[in-house]
Amino acid sequence: MCFKKIISHKYFPFFIFFLLFFVYHFFTPLGTGDDLYFQKAFSDSFPVWITQRYQLWTSRILIETVLSIMLQLPHFFWCLLDSVLFTSVAYSISKIFGFQDKLYYNWIICFLLMIYPFSILGSAGWYATTINYLWPLSFGLIALLPIKKVLSREPIPFYMYPIFSLLLLFACNFEQMCCIIFCFYFIFLIYYYWRYKKINRFWMFLLILSLISLIFILSCPGNYTRSIAEINTWYPSYANFGLLGKSYLGFVTMFIGLIKNPNLLFYILCFLLFFSVKSSRHILIINAKIPFILLILFHLLVDLTAKFFPYLINLFSKFSLVLAPMDYIGVNLTTVGAAILSLVLFVSILISIYYSFSDRKRSVLNCLVFLAGVASRFIIGFSPTIYASGERVSLFLNIAFIILIIHLLNELPIRKKQKNIVFYGLGVMALLQYVNMFITLI
Repeated sequence: MCFKKIISHKYFPFFIFFLLFFVYHFFTPLGTGDDLYFQKAFSDSFPVWITQRYQLWTSRILIETVLSIMLQLPHFFWCLLDSVLFTSVAYSISKIFGFQDKLYYNWIICFLLMIYPFSILGSAGWYATTINYLWPLSFGLIALLPIKKVLSREPIPFYMYPIFSLLLLFACNFEQMCCIIFCFYFIFLIYYYWRYKKINRFWMFLLILSLISLIFILSCPGNYTRSIAEINTWYPSYANFGLLGKSYLGFVTMFIGLIKNPNLLFYILCFLLFFSVKSSRHILIINAKIPFILLILFHLLVDLTAKFFPYLINLFSKFSLVLAPMDYIGVNLTTVGAAILSLVLFVSILISIYYSFSDRKRSVLNCLVFLAGVASRFIIGFSPTIYASGERVSLFLNIAFIILIIHLLNELPIRKKQKNIVFYGLGVMALLQYVNMFITLI
């Protein structure tokens, strides 16, 4: 009876999730990538070192301070903290969006996070990548909790005010998370004033903190110096691109990449959108089919498409050239075609999300989640390492996909038997991904 009570507790999925990743962390290879550099941060005067980093390389001084300290501690501490913070991502998603069947959807959240290829977060060294990407994500989601609490009229304990503020400062030391937090607090402050004709002071305080962080990032001399150095190292032609060219890179590499190299999360999202639109208008129903059809044609059944429609594959191959560094962005079949296809996919997904929910507030919220994910990946177009950084820069976009998938599943009128199919199907995918992560370590 006691065991049954434990496994039926709404937070039991988070406990299992934590244990699985805690074990996984002990098998990750150490001393790789950027970790080797940050291990030497305390070899000389640390204040001098971090000042030089600010002047010559980056505005992420809070993140790099924590990173450097963690590398001086026994490996166990990183394994523990990183596992806790990854678990807190699942917990925060559950708390922010809230569902009636908490146990079921907490399992679904954990399964979807396990389906995300976590091994990507070791691409630049396990410590460096997780502390630069996963930790700001974890702290940033917690820093967004005051929005849910105020709108739900839940009291915020006085001791949580400084905690939320400190976590927000750390999260906003990372450029993508800073933009997301600033935009969400800005939007919800406007909404709150429009709805209640007053301003929430704590929200305003957090918005100001995020604005100060954004100014700090934009004014950091090291970011400019770093950009010049990385242009020379990774992408010399990037110096020729202006605002329009960089915006183009950020947009098309994201959506053409999603078609050519999709992960399971994007497949699941497009599959759900295929059936989710609540409208009798044929144009909207057809529109919802576009993302999944594109995946079938150009990824899942690409060999079959090449056999029967070779010219279609040749055309898409030309569009896919944007996924490799380009020396020049001109008006030609590749650039224009890639832009049109990317725009079609973007608009199709956005419209489908809006019409997938019966409650318009929920529609708008999920559109905001999608736009936040897209924006987080779009701004990578303003970095010369857009191609060199790989998939880790899409972490926030994938978290947006997870949130959207959960909301779509919650909205679908599925029966208990169908819910069990979804549960076990996602559970098997999660288990296979977990096993696959271990295999990649061998």
